[in-house]
Amino acid sequence: MNAGRMIRDARITSGISRRTLAGYLGIRAETLDSYERGDEEPPYEICKAVSQIIPVDFIELILPARESVGDSLYSLMYDSCRFLLDPDVTMERKTRFTKELNDAYWAWTVEKQNA
Repeated sequence: MNAGRMIRDARITSGISRRTLAGYLGIRAETLDSYERGDEEPPYEICKAVSQIIPVDFIELILPARESVGDSLYSLMYDSCRFLLDPDVTMERKTRFTKELNDAYWAWTVEKQNA
């Protein structure tokens, strides 16, 4: 499911009108409608603000649809985002994690090219 659809579903479940949510976000209702229809992807800042107003998972809003990447990669991406966004994790640990993840990705890329 795309971010706009998740926003729409959470907004409706919360009983908030499109115009009201758009007002909270400081955008036009037509812009929110465009996100909800999937015509445009909502920017990171909008996703973050929406997740603070209505019950929708911020990480799920910013990740690609699970169907497009598969369950395993989606889970890895989700868990990585949770770790990196956790305010209790030190910057040193986040930096080390990011470097290790990057190294693993490049090793996988080289291995795939040599296969």
